[in-house]
Amino acid sequence: MFIFHEGLPRSGKSYEAMVERIIPALQKGRKVYARLNGMDYDKIAVAGGLTVERVRELLHHIAEVDVLRWHQIVENDSLVILDELQNFWPDGQRNIPQDQIKAIAEHGHRGLDVVGLGQILKGKGGCNAVWVNRCDQKIVFEKQNARGADNKYRWTAYKGRIVNGRVQFDKVNTGIKQYDPKYFGTYATRVEGSENAETYKDNRTNIWHNPVFRKWLPLMFVAVAVSVYYLFHMFKGGGFEKGLVKDQHRDAPHVVTTTVVTPASGVSAVQPPAASGPPVSQAQSQDAMAADYVASISNKWRPRLSGLIYDARRSRLYVEWYDDSFRLKERLSAAQLEEMGWGVQRSAYGEHVMLHKSGVHIAVTQWPIEPFGKISEETNRGIAAAGGHERSRSDG
Repeated sequence: MFIFHEGLPRSGKSYEAMVERIIPALQKGRKVYARLNGMDYDKIAVAGGLTVERVRELLHHIAEVDVLRWHQIVENDSLVILDELQNFWPDGQRNIPQDQIKAIAEHGHRGLDVVGLGQILKGKGGCNAVWVNRCDQKIVFEKQNARGADNKYRWTAYKGRIVNGRVQFDKVNTGIKQYDPKYFGTYATRVEGSENAETYKDNRTNIWHNPVFRKWLPLMFVAVAVSVYYLFHMFKGGGFEKGLVKDQHRDAPHVVTTTVVTPASGVSAVQPPAASGPPVSQAQSQDAMAADYVASISNKWRPRLSGLIYDARRSRLYVEWYDDSFRLKERLSAAQLEEMGWGVQRSAYGEHVMLHKSGVHIAVTQWPIEPFGKISEETNRGIAAAGGHERSRSDG
C-alpha cells in the first residue's frame, strides 16, 4: 500500500511518520527503511519503550544518494518511508527507468508498505503520476498557527480510487492532534547547522487578531444568550410577544382580584375593596387601570382562547370575552395583555393558557360556542318525529 503525507513545511508530516508509522512498526518487530533526516536511535528507543539494540536491528536509514534504488535495498514485508518524494520523482518526468516503475507498481506483491512525504502530491511541483495513481490513502496536514495553536496540527484523511484512469480522492475523516514532547528529537526537523526552530509569527494571519472575532464575536455570544433566554421565557412563563414595550417598575400597590372560570356562561369572582395607600403618579394609576380592566371584564364576561399559533420563531395568541348571549365583547392579543402587565403561559399540551399577574390566575380554554339560533340535534329529532306524526294523521 502506498500512503502519502501531504502538507507545507512544519505541518506535522514527519512527526506523524515517526509517531504513527515508524515507532509502531518497530514495536511490532517490523523492519523499517526510512529516508528521514536526523533519526536519533537512542531517543526513538526511549519513546518507543525499546532497547537501542533492537531499534538498530530493525530501523535502517536510506541515504539520499540511494533513494532511487530503494527497491534494491529494502527487504520484503518492510515499511518504507521516503521523505520529499517530489524531489526524486517529480511531476512530468518521462524517463523513469523500467525497474523503478515495476517496483512502484508491484511493491504490494513484496508485502511492502510505502509512506511518501511531500508538500504536494498531484500537479505542478508534486510527484510523478507513477506514484500518484497508486496512492491508496492521502493524509493532508495543516499547522494550526493561524489559530494561535503552534503545538497542534490538523489532519484530514482521503481515500483514493481510480476514476477514468486517474486517481480521485474522497474525504473520509479529519481531526486535530497535539504534539507530544516525548517524541521531540527522534528525528531532525531541520538540516544540520540550522538553529531556528520557532514558528514565524504574523498577527495578520492569526484569526484571533481579526477585528471581526475580537469585536463582534463577544457580541454574538451575548445575542445567543439573549435569544436562548427569550425562547425559554416565551414557552415557560409568558413572553409570547413581549418586547413592544419594556417592563416598568411598579411601586404602587395593585388591587388583587381572584377570578375563577366556571363551566357555565358566567364568571364568578371575589373582589375585595380597593387597597388604600399613598397618592400615586399618573403612570402608576394608568397601570392599575389596565390591570383592573382585564380583571373586570373577566368578572363580567367569559374569556375564551380564540387563536393560538406558535412555532420555533414566534407565537401569536388571541383571547376573546363573550357575554351570556355569546356576543363578542372584547378581543386582546398576547402583546396587549403583556403590555397591561399580564403574563401569558401556554399549557404543556398547548390546549389552554393561563393569564397571571400578582397572584391572580385566569384559565382560558377553547370552550365550544353554539351558533346563535342553532337548535340542538335532540330538539331537531323531536321536531322531525312530531312532524311525521302530524302528516300521518292528515293523510288518514
